[in-house]
Amino acid sequence: RYAAQLPCLHDGLLPRDASRWPRLAEWYAAMDEVPEYACRVKGDGESWGRVLTMQGYGNAGNAPQTTGYRQSTGAGAVDLWEAYAGHRPHVAPSPAEEAAA
Repeated sequence: RYAAQLPCLHDGLLPRDASRWPRLAEWYAAMDEVPEYACRVKGDGESWGRVLTMQGYGNAGNAPQTTGYRQSTGAGAVDLWEAYAGHRPHVAPSPAEEAAA
């Protein structure tokens, strides 16, 4: 959540920036490889960014000014979902279908 929201609130604050915070970037990269985390816990940058614009939700009633930053989806997201859903028959074949279910 912080990796997605902090850049929306503060210009240039990118928690995944390996040149500034190499160990934190390594941790994010390692967690992104864990299907259970990446597919169920992490969420996506667009959704976390939208939460910030919702007045009264986690921001004391005032929607904050945002920077306009939008996090891109990683290239391996489809492979990760397939790894996660592949042995779980109760999980939909794609994140979009899972969200709609």
